[in-house]
Amino acid sequence: MKKLILLFNLSIIILFLISGCRNDSTSFNNTYTLVPSETDTINIRLEENSCNFSYYIQYFKSGNTDYLAALNYLNNSIEFYDIKANKLFKTLFIPREGDNTFLDLRSFICEKFDSILLFSMMPPRIGIMDTSGRLLRTIPHDIKIGSLQDGERPLRLGDNVFLPQLHPARESNGVLTSTGQKNSFINLTVDLISGAGSSTPLTYPAELIGQDVSIMRVERVLGYKNVFVYHFGLINSLFLTYDHRTFARVPLETNYNLKLFDDFNPASSVSNYLNDKLLRDEVKCLYYDEFRECYYITIRKREDDRINNSSITTKFQYPECFILVLDKNLKHIGEVHFPKDKYSFRMCFVTEKGLYISEDHINNPGFSEDFMRFRLFTLKRNRDNN
Repeated sequence: MKKLILLFNLSIIILFLISGCRNDSTSFNNTYTLVPSETDTINIRLEENSCNFSYYIQYFKSGNTDYLAALNYLNNSIEFYDIKANKLFKTLFIPREGDNTFLDLRSFICEKFDSILLFSMMPPRIGIMDTSGRLLRTIPHDIKIGSLQDGERPLRLGDNVFLPQLHPARESNGVLTSTGQKNSFINLTVDLISGAGSSTPLTYPAELIGQDVSIMRVERVLGYKNVFVYHFGLINSLFLTYDHRTFARVPLETNYNLKLFDDFNPASSVSNYLNDKLLRDEVKCLYYDEFRECYYITIRKREDDRINNSSITTKFQYPECFILVLDKNLKHIGEVHFPKDKYSFRMCFVTEKGLYISEDHINNPGFSEDFMRFRLFTLKRNRDNN
């Protein structure tokens, strides 16, 4: 049986590879687009200590109710919103001292209310908590996980949690060496039953050797037929794996002229560093839509000129993005560009209805700190392609 599963997985990867080969001059048809709903919106009045921006949000369903959970870093809590009723359902405060302490909360996984997974880096551990705030169990692990401070999403499959591992290559001033690459394992698997944790064999792609990986963003998502899809910020491709032992590579198909970080040289000052990043495009997040069997990839669009004022940080928190739509085989089926200063692309989630995108861009004329607002976008076939 295991051999049959392995052969099936290999056949899928080969199909990805064959379908991914193309000439760079190829242009792609926008067969599908994302259409904003005129009426389907979420409009929640916020509590005094809540915010309409969070680096980590998660949609889940419990019974017949749809919930959006948001991490509030300021008060070390998770806020649960009933998005049909447009109101706060519950706030789970995570103690910073005393009983049930869980410091350095970076992200969480909530699939049901009786066991919420919490993740920290200092110290590296997983906590299991119920919605009464009772810490049921902690699972420490010695191997340092990667980057959970910027919306990084731990993934769960059955009783295993898959944690990211990033390698800034500090021993070689950020440049990945051939020796360092052999130890640049990208994933830590933790068994929630036994508590055992181990690095899986798969490492950074060899083509990153000689490049500065200290600023490289690594994104991933669990996609079609439970394939892990990775994007390494210096490479204009997606990487696929089922077992974290081998990669298949698929070119990232888009009509947009991506300019990534492959020629990036770290600057001496923070201002120059941020400007250099803004002058390049960046893949921000990968979403898999299990209901329509497709992927949405948000890509921050580069600035044309350097910025010399305080708005430089706003550009990162509220980036101008376009969304690349790929089918279940990671083939291009559309890309959608949006008006400036309207949507907050760090705040998106997928439901049975479609993709919800936050309208709480700080420069949006309708912006208010007292509300959290989302608009539904549905995937529609373009009329020209009927």
